[in-house]
Amino acid sequence: MSTVIVIILGLILVAGLVVVVGITLASVLGARRGELVARAAQAAASAMGALPPSLHPLVDPGRCIGSGACTQVCPEKDVLSLVDGKASPAGRATHPPGS
Repeated sequence: MSTVIVIILGLILVAGLVVVVGITLASVLGARRGELVARAAQAAASAMGALPPSLHPLVDPGRCIGSGACTQVCPEKDVLSLVDGKASPAGRATHPPGS
């Protein structure tokens, strides 16, 4: 009788693992498909001129004069801020090269 219970519990465990693996694969594949669709939409919008070439502003700390003009006119809104008197992507400190 105990071997029958062990076999049944083993089958339940295997079935549970199959379900978990199936759900994980479906989730990963779904996320990948969504990413591919988003990349295609972004490429199409960029090709039509609807998006700038870069969605992430680049700041050259050596050329920044700290006026804050870029933070006011940036079309991405609230992605640039002044940190220690220099423009920086919001939430990141600007460090000179080599520091």
